[in-house]
Amino acid sequence: MNSKKVLIVLGEEILASGLQVQFKRAGYRTEVVVSSEAALESILDEVPSLIILHVGLKGSQDGIETALAIRQLFIPQPPIIFLNDISTPLKNRHKELQVIQSYTFLPKPCTVKELTIAVEQVSEVRLLR
Repeated sequence: MNSKKVLIVLGEEILASGLQVQFKRAGYRTEVVVSSEAALESILDEVPSLIILHVGLKGSQDGIETALAIRQLFIPQPPIIFLNDISTPLKNRHKELQVIQSYTFLPKPCTVKELTIAVEQVSEVRLLR
């Protein structure tokens, strides 16, 4: 069994569970958290191989702000896949994203194929074996 960890930071239980199943099937350990604070705490315990992060994260920091906080803590930072609602505008956020090293965006909801492609674009984690 692969010991790599995938951190899923998402407040939607059904989608988070679906993502968790996909990564577990591929042999990865997963952790699901619902806030920026919980994500940072988890990363301080163990740096994951990949982070799935919702742009529209509720709480004190949204997903992009959370990614920036991660960037300040870890160099190199783990790769990030941002899940983005169509209704969440990204205008004027591109400048913030310039300091984040390895990331991609994925529309929410997404297919397993779209997720697989996004994962392969940013990390050494593989969903299909």
